[in-house]
Amino acid sequence: MKKAAWIAVVGVMIASYSFGQDNKSQSKKEDVPRDVHISNTMKEKLNLTEAQYEKVLEVNKDMELTRKEAMAKMKASRKEHADQLKEILTEEQWKKWSEMKRPGKKGRPGRGPGMRGHDDDEG
Repeated sequence: MKKAAWIAVVGVMIASYSFGQDNKSQSKKEDVPRDVHISNTMKEKLNLTEAQYEKVLEVNKDMELTRKEAMAKMKASRKEHADQLKEILTEEQWKKWSEMKRPGKKGRPGRGPGMRGHDDDEG
């Protein structure tokens, strides 16, 4: 019985190690800019010609720039919103609000007040 338990522990350790290795190999994709990675994937999966690839890369670069600009604008908008609320709320209310909107509240990542499925009356 002890031998079977030991084998199970070793198996879990090996599985954990190999899972960690997979994550490291995936992080190499992050070293490549998103637009290039998407274009390379399209080239491989869609058998793009070199001319098509160059055009796709240009379109994807434009899209990535647009996406980054939109994200920056959203971030600025969220900061402005938070600054406005902070002026209205008391310190205690602000602290409570910050806790309420923190991702992972009640074990549900990414949900906060005003988001679908949120119910403060839950356990």
